[in-house]
Amino acid sequence: MLPVDRTGSYDITLAASDLTWLYLDGRLRVNNSEDGPTTVTRAIELSEGLHDIELAFNARGGTPELALEWAWADEEALALGPADLFPSRATALAYDALWARGYLIPLAGSILIFGVLWW
Repeated sequence: MLPVDRTGSYDITLAASDLTWLYLDGRLRVNNSEDGPTTVTRAIELSEGLHDIELAFNARGGTPELALEWAWADEEALALGPADLFPSRATALAYDALWARGYLIPLAGSILIFGVLWW
């Protein structure tokens, strides 16, 4: 899952040594069907929230290389890596429900108080 903080046009850049395809929300958004090193940039409208992301890569020999970057409006491009993505929709929804709504902080405080009183 790709978390998007604000609605707008994002420049998505996909650089790869071979064939690559980027799907967002089940739709093919970047199609790099060129054999050999290629960089493809597409402007994509994204709404605020979580988006399904899938990246397919076909290495045809040599050393495989792959880079994915994104930039909002005219800002500097940032690399997208595993740490920037949620592992699943369920994890993302749990994160949103607990952190974004402020439930986890009181819960953590309650657990801490209970632990101190228990000892």
